[in-house]
Amino acid sequence: MAQDALRVDLDKLTEMAGKLDELATTASVMKTTPDELWLGTPTLCLESLRTVLDITSTLLDTALVDAVTERFEETADIFRDSVVQYWDASDDMAAQLAATFVSAAGEWTTGQRP
Repeated sequence: MAQDALRVDLDKLTEMAGKLDELATTASVMKTTPDELWLGTPTLCLESLRTVLDITSTLLDTALVDAVTERFEETADIFRDSVVQYWDASDDMAAQLAATFVSAAGEWTTGQRP
């Protein structure tokens, strides 16, 4: 089993993986387009409004929501896989754990610090 310092990191990764799964579930059902019956009625809805809603649905409800959901799911899987891989490692493997995660998940920094 991992030593104390690394074990804390692995326990935290396990907890965070669960939270990412919850976020993925929440994100997967997000929707920006309202469910209004009148929107589909040509006499009650401007063509421009239908076009805006179509673009919104295509870009946000489909592409963006799917991408965010997938990223949450992939990152949760990386966390879990890292826990399994490093469960029996010594504390001096913490840097390698971090490198493994960055290699699998990519950089998440913007280059700016708040």
